[in-house]
Amino acid sequence: MFKDFFIHVRLNHPLAKLPDRAYSGDAGFDLYSCEYILIEEGKRYLIPIGIQTEFPEGYVCLIRDRSSTPETHICVAGVIDSGYRGDWFVQVIGRKKCLIKPGDKIAQFLILPVFTGNLVQVDNLSLSERGAKNLGSSN
Repeated sequence: MFKDFFIHVRLNHPLAKLPDRAYSGDAGFDLYSCEYILIEEGKRYLIPIGIQTEFPEGYVCLIRDRSSTPETHICVAGVIDSGYRGDWFVQVIGRKKCLIKPGDKIAQFLILPVFTGNLVQVDNLSLSERGAKNLGSSN
């Protein structure tokens, strides 16, 4: 399915690093800061990644936290659409004071197919086993 699938990445900062996977089976590609940024608790920052991308229509890149970053910052989930050609940034909220340096892993992105169907307004929905049970419904 993805045999000829490529994401073209342009590095547009001298300290930018090509996103990569730590292990071959990883779902996400790590994103690296390309600048020094002093993070303070409770403040919001846009961390420059120093890349621009081009990938096929019908896919989306979702920016997410890495399991090792919540100690210092929380990544605000982001969406990169296939038509976007601008600079990538990761929005974070500081959890404690720290210095992010060029080359630090700060987030990851996943590549997923996009639903291209339509939404249809209805008056009723079919029944399901879960129904309207929400958070904690399987405990």
